[in-house]
Amino acid sequence: MNAVKAEYEAARRPGWPLTALAITTDANDATGIADIVALTCATFGRLDVVVNNAGYMESFRSIAESDPEEWWKIWTVIMRGTYKVTRGCLPLLLERGGDRTIKMTSIGGHDVSAQTTKFAIMPFTELIMAENAEKGILAYPVHPGAIPMEMSAIMPQKMIHVLVDTLEVASHAIVWVVGERKTELSHCV
Repeated sequence: MNAVKAEYEAARRPGWPLTALAITTDANDATGIADIVALTCATFGRLDVVVNNAGYMESFRSIAESDPEEWWKIWTVIMRGTYKVTRGCLPLLLERGGDRTIKMTSIGGHDVSAQTTKFAIMPFTELIMAENAEKGILAYPVHPGAIPMEMSAIMPQKMIHVLVDTLEVASHAIVWVVGERKTELSHCV
């Protein structure tokens, strides 16, 4: 959170109002999610964009070698967390006549548990659109690229070389996607 705060402070410009909230919560904690939604509404009066980016990774194993408890933990963090945050935020998005929601996906392979959750996010995003498009909600699944991060440390060494993207590229792409309503890109970025 200190890094986020530092980025926020660096982005401030004289004469330009800039308010940001840097908050963490467990994506599976309904009370924590409700608190964040309430704080967002109290601070800004509305919610424009929801970015679901819950992540967790186990060591890379085949299905036959995988740990069922670890497999389910990943589904709980990524898929259930994405569902709960989306469900908690949709009423506020719908209240203002709709807006955008981003679901982080992946095209990576060789991690059977995390990848299956990221694949499941695709039809989940399509369902959000099917249920809410007429109400003004746009949903975008976004593959952020192959970005090195703390979780990457458990990847097999032979795969580290594919992590060539940066957070800046992913964040700039997301800002571009949500900068104006791009209906032609919804559910397929």
